[in-house]
Amino acid sequence: MLLIMYDTYDSDISIIEATEEEIRFFVGSVASYYVFSKKELLAEQTVLLKNNYQQAEESRLLGRINFSDSKAFIYTHLGSLFIALETRTYFESSSRIKIKVSYLREGYQLERKGMFDIGVINKQGEQIFQLNQRFLLEAYYTEEATDFIDNRSEIQCIYEQGNHFGFVYQDSQQKIKFNKIYFNTLFRTDKIKQVSVISEVAIKLKMFNNRLVTIDLSKLVVNKPLKLLEGKYLDKLQGDPIQSIIQQNRTRYYVFLKETGVYIQKGQPTQVTQFVNRLGCLRFGKHLYVYGLMFHKAYKAHAKFDYLFTSSEATPLAKFKRPFNRIRILKKLGYFKLNINELNIGDRVHYPLWIGSQTNPIHRLQLNQKKIKSRVYTKLVTKELVYVLRTDIHGSVSYSIVPNNKMYNLMNRIKQKIAMLGAKIKLSQKKTNVYFEKMASKADESAYRVFESVMRVRNVRSKNFFILAKEAKMYRPMKKKYGKHLVAKYSLKHYYLLFKADYYISSDLSNHIINDRIYINEIMTKLKEVPLIFLQHGIMFAKPVENPLGKIFYKEYGAYNVYKNVVSSDLEAFEFYKMGYTSKDLIKTGLATFDYAEIVKNSQKIVYMPTYRYWEEGMIYSGDIEKTTYYASLLNMIKVFEKNGLLDDLILVSHNKFSEYIIKALPEYRHLFADNPSEALKIGRIFISDYSSAIYDAIYRGAYPIFYWKNKDYLSENYQAEPPITEKNAPGPVATSDEELVAIIKEAIATNYYLNNDYLNKYRNINQFTDNRNTERIVNYLLADNIL
Repeated sequence: MLLIMYDTYDSDISIIEATEEEIRFFVGSVASYYVFSKKELLAEQTVLLKNNYQQAEESRLLGRINFSDSKAFIYTHLGSLFIALETRTYFESSSRIKIKVSYLREGYQLERKGMFDIGVINKQGEQIFQLNQRFLLEAYYTEEATDFIDNRSEIQCIYEQGNHFGFVYQDSQQKIKFNKIYFNTLFRTDKIKQVSVISEVAIKLKMFNNRLVTIDLSKLVVNKPLKLLEGKYLDKLQGDPIQSIIQQNRTRYYVFLKETGVYIQKGQPTQVTQFVNRLGCLRFGKHLYVYGLMFHKAYKAHAKFDYLFTSSEATPLAKFKRPFNRIRILKKLGYFKLNINELNIGDRVHYPLWIGSQTNPIHRLQLNQKKIKSRVYTKLVTKELVYVLRTDIHGSVSYSIVPNNKMYNLMNRIKQKIAMLGAKIKLSQKKTNVYFEKMASKADESAYRVFESVMRVRNVRSKNFFILAKEAKMYRPMKKKYGKHLVAKYSLKHYYLLFKADYYISSDLSNHIINDRIYINEIMTKLKEVPLIFLQHGIMFAKPVENPLGKIFYKEYGAYNVYKNVVSSDLEAFEFYKMGYTSKDLIKTGLATFDYAEIVKNSQKIVYMPTYRYWEEGMIYSGDIEKTTYYASLLNMIKVFEKNGLLDDLILVSHNKFSEYIIKALPEYRHLFADNPSEALKIGRIFISDYSSAIYDAIYRGAYPIFYWKNKDYLSENYQAEPPITEKNAPGPVATSDEELVAIIKEAIATNYYLNNDYLNKYRNINQFTDNRNTERIVNYLLADNIL
């Protein structure tokens, strides 16, 4: 079955597999999986996938599949989702997909080349360049093509496709350039008849009186509104304090009313509405309440923005009830009432809360003007789930739904209170260092290696303890060897050490002393205070640090008190510099766990370890794992190996957060899954991953690495950034299809897993240490810095 090329242009679309015979894809926002044969598409030509897919009416391309003799497009139109097979008779007669060019130089014309493609044709009828559905300039780069565009100041062509606009021009170096912007009118009243784009930086508003107002967006300054109309026109605009919300790329602009006229402002929606709030939270029964004083002082805004939304829902969760609305001095008081049975509305873990009108979210909800960050205000614990109402690292309100954990039960809460009080009593002058690994559930990475090395050092001036769950494989042998220095997870002493510690020394962030997510204020506060020696469990040169989940690790956010970070090279150090750290925050020693890296030389096992996909976590917890691309990637790998007679050699490693769910979903393949990533690394002669940092561990051991980037675009879109590892610097071959992957595997086996010097040199740029003395360097630093 021959695989074919495809592209996705929106993170909501995941194409699982595309062949000449059929395509399989998943639409995340509606949690739907689709399979179409090419014959079906030829027969139907256009298939409606989902009504009411989105509010926007404009056509927008979401995905393209390139068959050998035609193309299929996944797109939106009038708010619905479609798939269509492109044929000339279809796109010439279709009124669905509209491509508009607002300006074109005289003497040239356009020719429709496809549903989403246009060509620019010269006077002789020759195509000089083509604009396609990705807004790329497919230029033939002839002299005439260059001559077609005179200068940067004059926009020669505005190419419009749905909410996207492209601008063709020639830069100062006489090169054809093509800029794309995303533009959308999120909301407008009937008093603003039209909002249109006229250049990269300018828009035009057609007002109620047919007056045209041109606005140069590049000249708008945050917090400084620009007047569009005088106050005499306000009588014509009664009823809506905000007349329009316009988005250009990631910036929003608000057209709004003041007593003195009509204005437009860049960003700062709470300033536009003049939001005033003094709110609190509580729970009662199966309800969460947000209560207190809330109003907007903007012109005619009282009670206009009284609705609560999540960012993904067009329907309000609740309305701010004002029981004293007729009493002037009390009408600003009220409450939102949230039923927990109505909160689990999607596939996510975290749901940001927004305030808005009945139909449009306007700004994030904050409880008060101080914007207290990362604080839990109330939570409701059920048998399976915990519902948490909290502020995030920006001080805005979200609710989170996470699996229940022992730390929330009554006995553990009592232990925490006792431990917190006991930790205030000073019994010794010695420092207390606490070591742990991922969720205090294992002991096989850098924290364990540093701990066992420290325990061999004589006359240290500190107390050192390792936290580990009793269920862990290493608990009994470690208890026998280290006695009181090994402490059971969830014990009273565990909580006591959490509060007593002078330093945390861990392969993971501070929260992993208990769990990946913790919503107990006293513990959260302590985790922010205690300095962390971050040993890392992998080299940070795979996933982009710019991804939204990675923001919590940025120095400016201060989510944890990261005192020192262990790095393995100057190249990796640069990733930390991106996050606001300096050279003083880094220890360049190499990872301790690499000192003990081993591989079974006569093994023939091939390990596949896809990277963690945080955006699919909610779907997995809610029982929809089979609809995730994470599940699909594992299942696809099983099928590929089965087809090529390699299944007996395959070892699958799923992320620890997902492993329990994956195995339940694939019980017939339970034997293929490794119980522990470290054990899989020992027997994997070939190691395959997309962006897991474990691949650098595998290379150090002597495994043959393969970077499997079949879904590279999808992952980059969801990370919202490009990974630092590329085809140019990857220390191993790259496969972008299943056929390529199998060919590389067979070649690796045939050459006895030989990795050429070019790849090895690239690896040494990522990991500069090969002497197995990383742990020694780390311990020496701890001694020199008086931590031990």
